[in-house]
Amino acid sequence: MNFIGYVYPHIGYFLSAAFLWSLTMTAAKPRAIAAAVSTAAVLIWVFPILWPTIGMESRAIVGPLTFFAISAIFASDFYKSLGRAARGCAAKIDEMGCRLAVEKERLAAATAGAIKLQRDLDKTTADFVAAKETLSQMNKEELCENITRLVSSVEGVSGVRVFDHKGSCLSAFPRLPSESHSADVRVFFENGPMPSNGNYFFGAISDGNRRLGAILAEFVSAPASDRLSAVENLFSVFALGYRRAALFEEYESKSRHDALTGLFNRRYFFRKLDIEIKRAHRYGSGFALLMLDADNFKKVNDTYGHPAGDAVLVKISSVLAAFEYPGAFVGRYGGEEFVVCLPYCDSSTALEQAERVRRSIEAADFSDNLRGMIQFHVTASVGAAVYPDSGVTGAALCAAADNALYAAKESGRNRSVLSSRPSAP
Repeated sequence: MNFIGYVYPHIGYFLSAAFLWSLTMTAAKPRAIAAAVSTAAVLIWVFPILWPTIGMESRAIVGPLTFFAISAIFASDFYKSLGRAARGCAAKIDEMGCRLAVEKERLAAATAGAIKLQRDLDKTTADFVAAKETLSQMNKEELCENITRLVSSVEGVSGVRVFDHKGSCLSAFPRLPSESHSADVRVFFENGPMPSNGNYFFGAISDGNRRLGAILAEFVSAPASDRLSAVENLFSVFALGYRRAALFEEYESKSRHDALTGLFNRRYFFRKLDIEIKRAHRYGSGFALLMLDADNFKKVNDTYGHPAGDAVLVKISSVLAAFEYPGAFVGRYGGEEFVVCLPYCDSSTALEQAERVRRSIEAADFSDNLRGMIQFHVTASVGAAVYPDSGVTGAALCAAADNALYAAKESGRNRSVLSSRPSAP
């Protein structure tokens, strides 16, 4: 056996055993056992080199012992590494579980916040729709009062003004209107948008090219976006309701009033007459119904044309509208005939009031209306009926007043006659 073939295995096993021994000196019990075995293997391999007299039999067991020591050390390292990896994985899993629990709590809190926000949004939407429906059903006066109250409740708003199309203040908070702003609004309506100093919101309401009104909200300082948005939302609702109320008033006025004279039309007059009959019946009082007709009106139309006739009717209606009597209301019955209701007027004063009406027409100056086309006085005949002496229904009273009017015309015109007996309805 040459030197290399003898020494090389000894050096290899020696270095392996020494290396494993150095690794296991500070280890736990399994490594301590392996270190002891490795130390014995080193001694067994070293002594034969130093003392060749030791037999080969003792060296024969070194290989298995060394292999066993190495296997034990590597097995210990593997299971320890596996344990460390398992503990690391368990720690990671625990950490991930904690994070997952935290994120789950955050998600639950965010979900709860989203649900609450959605509920608040639904409630706000419902309130907005309810306010929109409520405001859309109000008349103009109620609408102005409510929008003033709502806008003034927005944080930072110091004053609210609501104006009509002429620039007159309809509603205000504080109650005293601001004359300077009223002047500004008039300028806006006449010349276009007015300048803003950044401390108030101004919104104009229009229907096409026709201006209907405006709202002005004054702030203590420049408004924040959320407060300005709140005022803008309220204004949009107000504008919708105000526009609807204005159109409703216009249509209602057209349905109630005569287009030429501006007096109540026949249908609405008799609706009010029915209300007056119920009131008089409830309180045991009376009222007078006057029916009057312009004398020789057909001759006016035939001689001077229908424009002159219309001018006569307009003048008569203005005289009747200006007639001073508490609670009186006037209507155009048809053609040149007019009706007047005088509440709390009995038989003793009905003829006197009829004469007042007749004389006021006789004394009226028609020259402005007729523009010098006609140089004569317009007169009228008046028939009067009294509730309940002349009848207890609108039809009966109207028939009694018409009979009295016919009697006045038959008696020579330009006079008043009181119905003497009830007329059949």
